[in-house]
Amino acid sequence: MNENTPKMIITKIGLKEWDLIGHIMYPNSSILIVHVFALICVVLVFRSYTNGNTAFATYYLLLGIVLEGFTHLARYNRLKANRRFFEQEYGDNELVLTYTFGTDGFKVHNELSGDDIDYKYESLIGYKENDEYLILKSKERQYFIISRVEADAEELLDFLKEKLPELVAFK
Repeated sequence: MNENTPKMIITKIGLKEWDLIGHIMYPNSSILIVHVFALICVVLVFRSYTNGNTAFATYYLLLGIVLEGFTHLARYNRLKANRRFFEQEYGDNELVLTYTFGTDGFKVHNELSGDDIDYKYESLIGYKENDEYLILKSKERQYFIISRVEADAEELLDFLKEKLPELVAFK
């Protein structure tokens, strides 16, 4: 990518892409601490049961189930709300975003609303790649989904890493 020439990448976002963004925003790894507490509850269940205290064993068992259950339910509800937001905002339409990458930052143009938003490269903190998309994450927890084919054609990730060497992949 020539540094002096702004590059434009157009990405179309439908429900499939929006669901992908939701799964990235609310990953399973963020609930690792809950799994640790649930595991502690399991250990306490066995310890209480072997000491003959079935009341505490039952309490710890229920606590572990509640911890795991509510965590998965909360994640499911966030993903469902994320999808509902997209359906309310855009219906069956695809959201078409045009990314223009320049020397100091990039601009995102929303084709449906006509809005243009400028960002500095310094606002980016990470990226995630899969077969279809390159997802960029900002400090403000905004996610930018970009067509992987177009990003690769423009060598976008290499360009961004030159601009921002501390840019790292996230899980």
